Amino acid sequence: MKQMTSLALALLLAFGATAKNHKPTHVTVKGENVTVTYGQPAEGENVVPANGTAWHTGVGEPTIVTLNKGCMFAGRQVNPGTYSLITVPYKGEWIVYLTNEKDNNEIDLEKVKSNNMLYGFAIVGKNDKGVDGYKIEAVNDGLLVSWDHSNIMIPVKPW
Repeated sequence: MKQMTSLALALLLAFGATAKNHKPTHVTVKGENVTVTYGQPAEGENVVPANGTAWHTGVGEPTIVTLNKGCMFAGRQVNPGTYSLITVPYKGEWIVYLTNEKDNNEIDLEKVKSNNMLYGFAIVGKNDKGVDGYKIEAVNDGLLVSWDHSNIMIPVKPW
């Protein structure tokens, strides 16, 4: 009996450690004018932070947005280039930032704000079908960020 208990405990610890050390799947989505690479969480993993908390809009490393040509991104004019996407969720809308800092896993929101990084807004919508986990899709009007039964649309339009 003692061996069975020890075996059960060992299996529990092994599988528990595996779940905590899950490495995100890196997903790249391509649209006509935009490419996004982000860390997708494990199925059932909740990744959207509390309201007012800045995050990389994905799991693990920063979410990278490459704009193939100049465009309007979240209502702001942006030159072609590669940027890091930072979002700050709130109940009815999210603040969306693009920054040149692509290698930093820590977000200093005050630094982002003081550097006058590009920012815009995205309205939170409802997704009747629901999404297991979290995903970003390139759609005709921009980037659709979906989780659970909610989503935001980040408008992306060429100049």
